[in-house]
Amino acid sequence: MKKISLFIKLLLILILMISTKTSFSQLTSNPLQKEALMPIPSWVKEGVCLVYKTEVGGRVGAGSESSAAALMGYSIYIVTSIQGNKVYGFRYEILSTMRGEWSINQNFTLLNTPASGFYLHPKLVEQALRDRALYAQSGIIVEGGPIGKDLYYFAVTTRTQDEITTTMNQFNSEGIIQKSTITRKNPNGAEAGNRVLIGMYNVSLPKGLTLPQIARTSVSYYYSSIIMGMASPMGTTSFRFIGEEGKIANYETISNMGYGTSTGRTVGDVYFGPFYINPTLLRKTPIISIPQIGFSMNTAGYGQMGGILVNISISGQPVAQYEFDPNTGLLLNGSFYYTGNIIYLEVQK
Repeated sequence: MKKISLFIKLLLILILMISTKTSFSQLTSNPLQKEALMPIPSWVKEGVCLVYKTEVGGRVGAGSESSAAALMGYSIYIVTSIQGNKVYGFRYEILSTMRGEWSINQNFTLLNTPASGFYLHPKLVEQALRDRALYAQSGIIVEGGPIGKDLYYFAVTTRTQDEITTTMNQFNSEGIIQKSTITRKNPNGAEAGNRVLIGMYNVSLPKGLTLPQIARTSVSYYYSSIIMGMASPMGTTSFRFIGEEGKIANYETISNMGYGTSTGRTVGDVYFGPFYINPTLLRKTPIISIPQIGFSMNTAGYGQMGGILVNISISGQPVAQYEFDPNTGLLLNGSFYYTGNIIYLEVQK
């Protein structure tokens, strides 16, 4: 049992590592935090989709108590809205173990940040390199420069008393990240992740939509984990509407998953939000499709609460299913794979 718990712990570490991607984004003095203040590159448009082949692996523990794991799959970024100098959209991490245990980590978020994963503004990288001596005073090593025709690298190494983390991105003159790697070592083990761009595509999104009325409400969800058919309570997450800016709705999140209460911020747009879909999209087939990797978001009939089912699959493998109210677009319930288990959520009435 301890061996299994170590394996699950490692899977969680690997998914979290590849999702957050870069320790540099956590620096409060990081000049790249100004990413959303810079002009958006001309190639970043609504409907643009970048897909990366992703591999992560690691080991925790030592000797007979150690456990190793590896995950392979895709990192997907879909731009759905641009407002001012801010880029919004979906980020998906769809990964599988060698044993075929799937995990999907998805969120709708601001994409032009240091941790966005698909582009770096070259001017901000130049500024960071000019300030490398300042970072060195805090033990942060910043490196970068040309490595080939229209190819550059930007690397950051951070150290704490117990951990060393190195992140390296390769990008072109337009700021498109071509490859990224991250390694992390500490007394409990080591992890490494690698992403390589395999394509930049376009997805079809209807024009002229406005924020659905449901986006201006507040809602809470109950979560449970299903293992071998048995459901175990996990906790709740609430989304509190705090206002809108143009076509973007802003929310405060409050989560209580049994290990304390945490708060944060999230967003939604005219297409998708953390607890809704624009009901117009429920009449679109497919809702989103990336045939180059077999990714699809499709309606699939009606669910147990009378709503419309939406399936997400990759290469024919279902990884998530959600049920939405056909009139308002409110998320009624859903289930998705995470570390080989099924996470179930349902709206609190």
